[in-house]
Amino acid sequence: GEGGIVNSAYYNNPASQTTLNVMNSISGDTEGVGTNLPTISDAVDFTIRGMGESPYTIGSRDRDDGWNRGYAISNSSVNISNLTFDSFGVQESVPGLYLQDVSAYGAGLSIDELSSVSLNGVSFTNSRIEGEGNLAAHANFYGGAISNSGSLIISGGIFSANELESTNRYSSRTGGNAYGGAIYNTGSLTLTGVTISGNRVVSQRNEGSALGGGIYTTKGITLAGGNLFSNNTDRNGNRNNDIYFAGGNLYVNGSGSDEYNIISGGIASAENGNSTIVITDSGKLRLEGDNSDFSGGATVAGEGSVLTYAGSLNDSILKATTTVNGSG
Repeated sequence: GEGGIVNSAYYNNPASQTTLNVMNSISGDTEGVGTNLPTISDAVDFTIRGMGESPYTIGSRDRDDGWNRGYAISNSSVNISNLTFDSFGVQESVPGLYLQDVSAYGAGLSIDELSSVSLNGVSFTNSRIEGEGNLAAHANFYGGAISNSGSLIISGGIFSANELESTNRYSSRTGGNAYGGAIYNTGSLTLTGVTISGNRVVSQRNEGSALGGGIYTTKGITLAGGNLFSNNTDRNGNRNNDIYFAGGNLYVNGSGSDEYNIISGGIASAENGNSTIVITDSGKLRLEGDNSDFSGGATVAGEGSVLTYAGSLNDSILKATTTVNGSG
């Protein structure tokens, strides 16, 4: 029941309790979780798993009754499986005449740099961080569903309808940073068979600060097969927001699946950045959208490794591609 979800003491002694089995959905405007989920700290191989044939939902109550955020994971190794986290959120605004920016990270899940997390068949839907700045300071938001600074491996699951929205109470001013509608990554991130679709970033009157409707990353990320990105946007509906690289490369391989990774909206990177795409070990990547804001090229190496294009070729084809060792 809900007590096992929200009682933080339940998570702090992994020697006596290392697994939380979720036996039913906990969701709905009145039946859902009515408080923040706890911090999981100093735990070793802690497991949270849904026991249904299909994923059970852990959902927050109606936001009119207060905003509730998901798990924070600190200095721990955690495995989560067969669950959907729905409608968790954070409201964070700059107070009155306050002169310093405020920030919020990961409405559904936040992972610190000392933690490693594995998600298997876990979805995040309708997570949201919103708030406003004032004349002197901004509200900066990172990761509508997940903020990761540690090691994160995701297999299966759907990230949909997650959002960041930074506004300002003065219409003439700009919003703050809105980075990563679904995932904000400054650590290690590997995805296999994941769908990231329909997520959004918004910053009031400040397009340069709304980046990565799907993923915003400062480090390299790995697509290990069967991932789909689509319709991740900014406030104007621009669709080259599937992944934004502030740094790091996109690594594509076939270690998790021999299926194509499909990026239908597009990727972008920091201006004059050094990000590139590296496809190896039978990795397959299809770029279908607008990649004109991606500064780097691609290297395709090894038997069975493939890079293909679709859509408007003028927009989708990368600036340079090197093919070696008999790849496609």
